Amino acid sequence: MAEVLNVSKSGYYKWRTRKPCKHNRDDQDLLAMILKLYNASNRVFGSKKIKKELDKIIKPFINHKRIERIMHDNHIYAKVSRQFKVTTNSRHRLPIDENLLNRDLRQSPPI
Repeated sequence: MAEVLNVSKSGYYKWRTRKPCKHNRDDQDLLAMILKLYNASNRVFGSKKIKKELDKIIKPFINHKRIERIMHDNHIYAKVSRQFKVTTNSRHRLPIDENLLNRDLRQSPPI
């Protein structure tokens, strides 16, 4: 493996046994908090709302881009739902066209 990566064997084995850096350990702790808030929100919160909640809990504040990166790397996405918008105006005084097909759309009772 060391030859493929073009590094020394001792450097490769030292890299394999090296402990994660402080930043990566902090990211793992932050991921646990993000997942807790995300699941508590019924998987609705995105990075902005999670940041607001984390700001209440953690000092110093965490940058929103870091939260976005952690969520993206761990495939955590918010549920996006749009507000229902009525597009039909049934209350008007305009003439209504005649039913040319004369279809009866009522359901018949089950047999």
